[in-house]
Amino acid sequence: MKDFFIGVFSKIKAVHVAFFILLIFAALFGVYLSLSTTSTNKKIASLRNLANTTIVPAKGAYAYENKTNGFRSQFKEKPTTANSIVFSNDLGNISFFTPAKQSFGTINSDRPPTVDGNIITYPEIFPGF
Repeated sequence: MKDFFIGVFSKIKAVHVAFFILLIFAALFGVYLSLSTTSTNKKIASLRNLANTTIVPAKGAYAYENKTNGFRSQFKEKPTTANSIVFSNDLGNISFFTPAKQSFGTINSDRPPTVDGNIITYPEIFPGF
């Protein structure tokens, strides 16, 4: 038996070893990609099911909000007030507003926004349009 293994190992060349290692690596990498793709697809599917981006009326400083996810979006009645649109999560926030004075005129913020599902629109905000 010892002579058998010595005969087999003596015929193996570096090219064979390299090819065998490459084959094992390719097989393991294929398994990894398969598992990670399946895991990623499951995560995406679960996020799609969890992400509810519907904007609803709110009480307090903000007229509308969405707080059903890991992030929050809040909207004031007038887009020209400070922090009128805020996006936030546990790590921080970013806020926007529209300056009332523009090069083409003053913004009309007297009309309340309209909400349709996950879309909020500030109608007729630009004068003459």
